[in-house]
Amino acid sequence: MFEPSGASFLSPFISTNPATGQRFAEYPAHDAAELQQRLSLCANAQARQAASSTEHRAQQLVCLAELLEAHRASLALLISREMGKLLHEAEAEVDKSARLCREFAALGPGWLTPEYVDMNSAGQAEVHYRPI
Repeated sequence: MFEPSGASFLSPFISTNPATGQRFAEYPAHDAAELQQRLSLCANAQARQAASSTEHRAQQLVCLAELLEAHRASLALLISREMGKLLHEAEAEVDKSARLCREFAALGPGWLTPEYVDMNSAGQAEVHYRPI
């Protein structure tokens, strides 16, 4: 169980543009119960993801690439504000992320294919790559 400590735990998260010093967003802090609930949701989602097929995970990466491309402008603006990057740099970062999602979707299943290793007189061994 997650047990936060310290007074800063309940402080809101304030997002400031590092290029201008301007505050542009504030997000409320979560209490310990809400954090525990969110961590449990993440752990459950990870277990479902690890149990899914490589083909399903590859398709999810393609869907993520499509979402990144569909929301390119708003994501680039957020990146620019939060990281102080120039807008064209932030757009390039979104484009790169979408491109990498598609690349991993195409190549990832092959990377996870079991390998068979000749063990000479001992026979053959299988090497499997399991998701964490």
